[in-house]
Amino acid sequence: MNWLIENGLLLPADKPEISHTNRAFLYGDGCFESIRVGNGKVLNAGIHFLRLERTLRALEIQLPEGYDQTAFENELSLLVEKNEIKSGGRIRATFSRAGGGHFTPERNEAHRVMAVVALQDGLFALNKRRLSVDIYAKIKKEVDYLANFKTLNCQLYVMAAIHSKNQGLDDAILLNASGGIMESTNSNLFVVSNRVLYTPGLDQGCVAGVMRMKVINLALSKGLKVYECNISPQHLLSADELLLTNAISGIRWVSAYRTKRYLNNMAGQLIKWLNEEIY
Repeated sequence: MNWLIENGLLLPADKPEISHTNRAFLYGDGCFESIRVGNGKVLNAGIHFLRLERTLRALEIQLPEGYDQTAFENELSLLVEKNEIKSGGRIRATFSRAGGGHFTPERNEAHRVMAVVALQDGLFALNKRRLSVDIYAKIKKEVDYLANFKTLNCQLYVMAAIHSKNQGLDDAILLNASGGIMESTNSNLFVVSNRVLYTPGLDQGCVAGVMRMKVINLALSKGLKVYECNISPQHLLSADELLLTNAISGIRWVSAYRTKRYLNNMAGQLIKWLNEEIY
């Protein structure tokens, strides 16, 4: 039997039902964290909780009294144990605003649901299948107060993912309102040139990804240079490598952007360093 956790209660995954007053369902009023399990261990839980706290504060959603990082990590560990995840796994922790109301909520307490699915790989691995991407320009992302947070308002990402699928691509690269490169539909982005890493700054509107921060700190600790800066589409054509990073996949290398082809040397090295932290 599969299990999930709803507001601290361990429940069979097929039991909970969505209420017609659920604000996540009605308004996308909330946020979520995607958390990787590696070799049966929850990875980067503390970093995820810090980001969760910042996001909920921005959304004016209140955690229960006494619900702290330890309580968060205990729930994640219980979820993994109860579902017998021994190798890899993907946890989705969704926090929405509880209660009814229309656009104006009746109250601001958090409602939380955590679920996990097993993954085959216990460690991060360099993708064997080549990935091709292109820019999605039909809708541009506004750089506003909520741009860096992982909210439940994902319509832009859904439409871009549908576009990339219809074009026979593996992912789409998103632009901000100024035409700068931001991220892909589910990942932050790094450009590698002459063993120097460049990634869009948070001021460009990208999500403040947990793996983005891990890669920046890891690269710096190994003596590599990393720059958070504005990246234009032209920079993609002169790069040696193009990397996509998220908490679940770790690091994926892109093989093709239009007629441009990329290597994967830096991707392989970074994945090796990431896995060394899991052992």
